Amino acid sequence: MRKIIYILVCVLCIGLQSCTDGIDLRDGSERSQLVLEAFICSDTDQSEAHLSTSVIINSQNQRFEFPTDAIITIRDLDNANSAVYDYDNVRKLYVVKDFEIIPGNTYEIIANWPNSDYQEIHGVTQVPAKTEIEEIEELSNTTVEMESPEVSKKVLDYQIKISEPLSYPAFYRLDVWRKDLRLDGENQVFWFENKLVHLENFKILNGGNAVHELEQMDGILIDASKLENNTFSISLESDELTDGVNVFEDLMFGLQTIDSEFYNYHLTTSRELKAAGTSFNQPVVSYTNIVNGFGFFGSMSESIDSVSVE
Repeated sequence: MRKIIYILVCVLCIGLQSCTDGIDLRDGSERSQLVLEAFICSDTDQSEAHLSTSVIINSQNQRFEFPTDAIITIRDLDNANSAVYDYDNVRKLYVVKDFEIIPGNTYEIIANWPNSDYQEIHGVTQVPAKTEIEEIEELSNTTVEMESPEVSKKVLDYQIKISEPLSYPAFYRLDVWRKDLRLDGENQVFWFENKLVHLENFKILNGGNAVHELEQMDGILIDASKLENNTFSISLESDELTDGVNVFEDLMFGLQTIDSEFYNYHLTTSRELKAAGTSFNQPVVSYTNIVNGFGFFGSMSESIDSVSVE
C-alpha cells in the first residue's frame, strides 16, 4: 500500500513495539509505565507525540491504555521557551504548534497523566546540525520487461556521497520519494506537486555495517563513523509501468541528520522485529531514553535534494 506524505512536513516515525523474546529482567515488583514516542524536527514548528501504557507480561491486566487527558510539555533548556501539547481527537495523538526547534539546542519533554497511578516521565534530546548530500550519481537506469509485453519496471541505482559531518558521532536516516501522479484514460500523466509517495522497493547495494534497512519504517539508517568516504549505493525499483509511463519524473532524497536516541531506538526496534521472524531467536534488549517509562524522545534536521529521471 502506498504511503502518501505531504512535502515540507517532517515524516512522523512511529516506533513499533516488538513481541520477541527479550531478556527477562523482572523481579516481581514491575508495574505498568507510560510509553512516550516523540521526536522534533528543526525544519518545522509542529511536533507530535504518542502516549500509551505498557503491560506486564503474565499479569492479569493485558490491556494497553491511550491517555487523552495527559499533560505533555516541551522545554527548550537553552532559552527557557516552553509549550504544551494538545490532544488531537481525530488523529489520536498529541500535537504542539508554533514552537521553534533550533539546531544545537537541548530540549526536554515531560509527560504526566493526572489522577492516575503512573509516574511522570521525561526525556532529553539535543537537536543535531544539518548535514547535506554532496552528490547523487546515477549508476544505472534499466527498464525490466515483465511477462506482459505492455508492462515493465524501472530499476535505478545511485551512489550517494554525504558531506563531512560537522561533528562525530553523526547519524542519518535517508528516505526517497517521488511525486504522486494520476493517469487519465489515455495514459496522460497529471502530477501532484504537493504530494509525495514513498519508494518501498528500496535496497542497499553497498555501505557495509554502516547502513541498515529498517523493518518498521521507510528508509535506511546510517552511522557516519563506519561509512567509508561518506559514500554508499542504493537501488530503487518502480511499481509496474504500463505503456512506458514514467512515474519517476523527479526523485526526492531526504537526508535526516538524527540524534543518537533516534538512531539507537529505531535500529534496536528493527533488530527486534527481524529476530521475531527467525526460528533462532536471539534476545534483544530494548532501547529507551525515557526516565521512569519507556519509548524515546529524539530529534532531527532535514535536507532535501531532487534528481530528474529520464
